[in-house]
Amino acid sequence: GIDRILDPGEAVVLVADTDAFALRYGDSAGVNGPIPVAGSYTGQLNNGGERITLAERFGATIVDFTYDNSGAWPGRADDTGSSLELIDPAGDYNDSENWRPSTEYGGSPGRQGVGPMTSVVVNEVASRTTSPDTDAIELFNPTETEIDVGGWYLSDSAGTLKKFRIPPGTILQPGGYVYYTEDDFNPSGGVDPLLHPNDFALNGPHGDDVWLTEATPSGKLIAFADHIEVPPADVGETIGRWPNGEGNFHRMSGDTIGAENVGPRLGSVIISELHYNPGDALDADDFEFVEIYNSNREPVDLTDWRLRKGVGFDFDPGTMIGPNSTLVVISFNPHKIENADRLAAFRGAHSIDPSVPLVGGYSGKLDNGGERVQLQSPGDEPADEPGYIPRLVEDDVRFDDVDPWPTEPDGTGSSLTRIASDTWGTDPASWTAATPTPGTADMAAMSEVVGRHVFYNNSHFDGNDPAAAAADDLAIAVDKRALLPGQTATWANYTSYSLGINGLMIDLMNPTDADGLSTADFAFAVGNNNTPSTWTEATAVLPIEVRKGAGTNGSDRVTIRWGDNAIENTWLQVTVKAGGHTGLIEDDIFYIGSAIGESGNHASNTIVNATDEIAARNFQHGPFNQAAVDDPYDYDRDRLVNGTDQIIARGNQTNPLTML
Repeated sequence: GIDRILDPGEAVVLVADTDAFALRYGDSAGVNGPIPVAGSYTGQLNNGGERITLAERFGATIVDFTYDNSGAWPGRADDTGSSLELIDPAGDYNDSENWRPSTEYGGSPGRQGVGPMTSVVVNEVASRTTSPDTDAIELFNPTETEIDVGGWYLSDSAGTLKKFRIPPGTILQPGGYVYYTEDDFNPSGGVDPLLHPNDFALNGPHGDDVWLTEATPSGKLIAFADHIEVPPADVGETIGRWPNGEGNFHRMSGDTIGAENVGPRLGSVIISELHYNPGDALDADDFEFVEIYNSNREPVDLTDWRLRKGVGFDFDPGTMIGPNSTLVVISFNPHKIENADRLAAFRGAHSIDPSVPLVGGYSGKLDNGGERVQLQSPGDEPADEPGYIPRLVEDDVRFDDVDPWPTEPDGTGSSLTRIASDTWGTDPASWTAATPTPGTADMAAMSEVVGRHVFYNNSHFDGNDPAAAAADDLAIAVDKRALLPGQTATWANYTSYSLGINGLMIDLMNPTDADGLSTADFAFAVGNNNTPSTWTEATAVLPIEVRKGAGTNGSDRVTIRWGDNAIENTWLQVTVKAGGHTGLIEDDIFYIGSAIGESGNHASNTIVNATDEIAARNFQHGPFNQAAVDDPYDYDRDRLVNGTDQIIARGNQTNPLTML
């Protein structure tokens, strides 16, 4: 039998059914020998949570607590495969934060759990892509040891963890990345799900889950390696960890699937001040506020915007926030006549007059001990779900009242104040303690490149006009994006335009001197090898044009042009130089490629051959069903796919030695 005296560090297990327990766990726990089963209990543990009491033999209570399956309690322990594990035996058993889900699938009866597993993490996810791109899941090994992930599983469902099995023998090198696309985990493309129940795609507009589980060679699940809740995404963007490999998930500023994450996207409307602990004065909670700031040069309509997490507030339809202006959200509705005295007290406490716009009231209250406040903006509704509004995270602040966060805002009269509009909201270094100034934000924004576009100059889409004009915006290649240093090139990084690269647009936010911008603030080089330092300078660039406020989020749009076919069938390196008129603190470098007549038919090469010619023949468009700007077979961008496009592909054929 089992000795009923427990030595320090020793454990015993009570089970519902000894036979069933032995069938699942066997007779031993491995390294620790036999599992010490003390006996079986009557009844069963309530899946919805209940009270548990441990008493010593004379009836004195040792432990008395209540667990739950909702709120902040670990959800993975509720019918997913984990057990609830106590973190600190000396802590509060009723505190959900003192419990964690077991890493071991099925728990670790009779022995201490290994704790959170960080050897391999889900690091970046593309969940809302457009053709020809597909959803992707990236794994990263942050350790200094190679890890065999062969036979592990990826899934989007807690109910079916064994969906896509990573091929046997897959070794993830130290600091290495591997990624899988829908070609791997959704090869059927969603066709006939009854025949392909384990194929899956990610739900970008709604958000989704990604589960990574470790398994034995026979397919038995043994551990949860990682689980992430992917927030809703905008079209074409990825969601990734920041800091890379270890932080929480955020909307990324660039797609780096297969490489190190570049950092979070910084929105143009941000949370600029939080007054979360006004002190102990009577009705002090009335003096709380959340201030948001619009760094755009144009007003922003806040219809369908909202605050969530610590507090909840939906902005009224038609609410506007002016350019470089603030809007203050308070805990009560300032427009209700019954709140007139509270409104007067708020304005008096903060020495502001009626010119400062206030809205409210939000539900909940800002936690004096720190919490999360999220500003959400509406995304584009999915084509297959009209009326649904994706809720995108525009800004996310996870503040605290202890170091490294400023501590003075915790009841001493100060506010938590953002130091600049281009700083990351969850970084403590982005905030300082200052006197509350609702309605006034001193945002010293830095210059940055916020948009990089290639457009089809002198095409049907800009009226066949080679000059720089606002109509060029209609010729932007919406399915193309700049290749950033360290990224792997894809079909999205080069064009097939018959006139080569003859137009770029660069969106500069807060340049030092937009009027003084010229070709001297940029550098261009062309080449087709992996050593850009050896490339040839690209000359013959035409005078640039600057349209103030016409770019992304009200930035200044710089249009750069070359003559038709001056740059073709090669890579173009673009450098936006630091200092000077741009105001950048370091050079911004990116790449765009040209492969005339290439239809993107093969993921691993850019060879132009008969396949591209045949594709233009098989997917024709005429005057009554004109091609869109992102049609892969309209090589001359005249909105017609016909014999001319076939001739373009035939006349620009390449081979493995000459391809882009």
